[in-house]
Amino acid sequence: MERTMAQDPLELFKARPAHLGNRRITPPDATPPGQTQPSPRFDGREWLRNRKTWLIGIGLLIIVSGVIYLWQKFVPLKGIEFTNAQYADLTELRKLIPIVDGQKNMAEVEADSIIILVKKHPWVKDATASKGLNGILEVEITEKIPVLLVLNQDGVPQYYMDENGYPMNWVRGASFDVLPISGNIPRYQPGKKVPNGTLLALAQDIAKLPNQITALIASLELRPDGRIVGRAASINQNIPPRIELGKNRFEDRLLTLKAFWNQSVLPYPQKNIREIDLRWEGQVVTNEQSEQK
Repeated sequence: MERTMAQDPLELFKARPAHLGNRRITPPDATPPGQTQPSPRFDGREWLRNRKTWLIGIGLLIIVSGVIYLWQKFVPLKGIEFTNAQYADLTELRKLIPIVDGQKNMAEVEADSIIILVKKHPWVKDATASKGLNGILEVEITEKIPVLLVLNQDGVPQYYMDENGYPMNWVRGASFDVLPISGNIPRYQPGKKVPNGTLLALAQDIAKLPNQITALIASLELRPDGRIVGRAASINQNIPPRIELGKNRFEDRLLTLKAFWNQSVLPYPQKNIREIDLRWEGQVVTNEQSEQK
């Protein structure tokens, strides 16, 4: 059985051994009451060392900037390369930049001006330009995504249209899941918005809608009186229903069409709907053909 010795209650008040001294030991981070900690001493060598590091860094930056400036001053422009241009024709892009290779130094080529020129192409939404060390100006293209495909009276593609109403030249082999529109369509004028308010509103609203809504429409037509009339996608009928969209508020009307489609068309495939009129403030007026016995 172990025995423990009781601590002497007076042990705390006994004098310390000589080698420890009798003074009170204060932790290094504690400050006695009424006293303030002394401010740290100024280390001149550390300050000079930090300053020297900064000066060396600034000096290197100046040297590198000078080398780049001299390089751009004497290295001629050897060529222009375009990247990410899938549908924008490279030859047409190059023609937009009136700079002949070798006639200007890299320092004389302004990247911002090049971007402004390149964005004049119908397919270019945005661009960035950077100067390569080999004298090549690299231009990275961001292309537009069309929202409508304009057809002529014979159903032949004429041009695409972006969400802002600007025409984009039709490219053979291009494949976009967009709505085709025909009828009283203005001719192709690159760089200018389509001069038709109904088409501009249609393009802007179509761009806001998801594919599952626009997929309800098979085709669109601009009538001479300015109305947009569509033809619905096939619903097991010989003649898909005609859809009256009017002249404006296309986003709201197509959302109404989606709700009506889910509630009154898909559950009743036996219905023979000839016309769906969406021009009546959220209401849907239909023309159905009764089944003949």
